[in-house]
Amino acid sequence: MGLDTGADDYITKPFVIEELLARIRAALRKNGLSKDEVSLLKISDLELDIARHEAKRANQAIELTKREYDLLEYLLRNKGLALTRIQIIDKVWGFDYMGDTNVVDVYIRYLRSKIDDGYDKKLIQTIRGVGYSIRGGKDED
Repeated sequence: MGLDTGADDYITKPFVIEELLARIRAALRKNGLSKDEVSLLKISDLELDIARHEAKRANQAIELTKREYDLLEYLLRNKGLALTRIQIIDKVWGFDYMGDTNVVDVYIRYLRSKIDDGYDKKLIQTIRGVGYSIRGGKDED
């Protein structure tokens, strides 16, 4: 009856959690909603085109190193969230990174010089005692 009224799938109890998760992933792929398949990340006038590996602010191309690009992508995928230096290192540098966490501060400074300098609206925010966030304003997060 559920399928006849519009459901795409169903699962009966008791169910195995792995099967449920696999069905959810399949439904997301089918509908093009997978987080990994998003091709354009945007906040305010900043755009990151994942498919083309390009960044733009106010329609001006921004040259980024691979690490800067990865950092910007991680910030945009988590826009509005306060991310700790450890979270950023784990996702951008990898969990096996053995260096100091101030490398995040250095790369944030690089990104700010390329993304925020020359613009009135500053997108990369420092969250004191926590880490960093990218925010475009109350109506744009």
